[in-house]
Amino acid sequence: MSESESSDSSGEEVDPLRVLEKVRGAEDSEGQACEIHMYQVRYDSRGERVCLQTGSRTELVWEKEPSHEAALVVTRFYSPLKELQITRLAIQSPYIKTALRDVVGSYPGTDINSNGPIYLFDEPRCLFHYHDELEAYAIAAKEENARRHVNFCLQYMAKILRAEISAYDSMMKNEAVTPGLEHRHLWMAFKPGALLYQRYEGHDIISRLREIQRLKIKDLPDVWIVVAERIECSGDSFGFVANNVTIANYDGYKPLTELDIFPLKYHVEQERIKDNLITRGRIYVSLCGIHHKLYEGPMGSSPENSSLPGSETRKQRSATVCWNPHHNQGQAK
Repeated sequence: MSESESSDSSGEEVDPLRVLEKVRGAEDSEGQACEIHMYQVRYDSRGERVCLQTGSRTELVWEKEPSHEAALVVTRFYSPLKELQITRLAIQSPYIKTALRDVVGSYPGTDINSNGPIYLFDEPRCLFHYHDELEAYAIAAKEENARRHVNFCLQYMAKILRAEISAYDSMMKNEAVTPGLEHRHLWMAFKPGALLYQRYEGHDIISRLREIQRLKIKDLPDVWIVVAERIECSGDSFGFVANNVTIANYDGYKPLTELDIFPLKYHVEQERIKDNLITRGRIYVSLCGIHHKLYEGPMGSSPENSSLPGSETRKQRSATVCWNPHHNQGQAK
């Protein structure tokens, strides 16, 4: 090692092991502070992006990069025209990250198992949909830091979504009102993994929600794309197929049951529907392949064929049939 490498600018000798300890200490402290730091990414007069830490409305501190010690880091990204484009929540706390992995497991658009921060964009939907489970996790946690950090994260969610949560409570938890929401708040009722109900061509259909996406169309009202999945047969095997439904924009409050697709738990006859579809599903599976069937009943329904031989009612016939459920989806009864 050269003399310049072993000494600092003051001429004092530098201990490489001490420097290494400082680096390790910084890594170990990541996300440990139960704090939230706020940043803005804007464009300066030269058109270059700069990161500003916003301590208050009147205080702007230049920062090269967000703090790694804070449990939560919120960054708002602005366009060159000073329009807010996206809000990003970086969850750096090891306690909150562990809670999300244990409670949530997976969530659309979110890398729960990230080795670095877990990022949530715009509305922290994941925190809202799993609020009760995360709250129970915090209560049961044996470590004080885990309780503090998870509760701190939930407090952030409640503050950011205070207007949305207020509307949700008044329209979804009010016994005097049929559960429903304004169009912009529909995501709150659609929790990924939930069973969805849809009436299609006279048949009840249940699918499972993958995610709900807001589609922004220039100069037109936003629409929601409900991305769901259901089981169908290709003729050889069963598997999941996508079932996408669009929910057009509407004004004001609307009951969920008036939508083309909505969570099954809000249907007044959800138990009957589930029982009927389970029965129909078993028939659907049993009919795949080649079968020998007996049929008893009228052989024809048109009047002009009523005098033909073999058209009399209550005649029994047998036949070998090959039925492909994929071409007759939803028709088995």
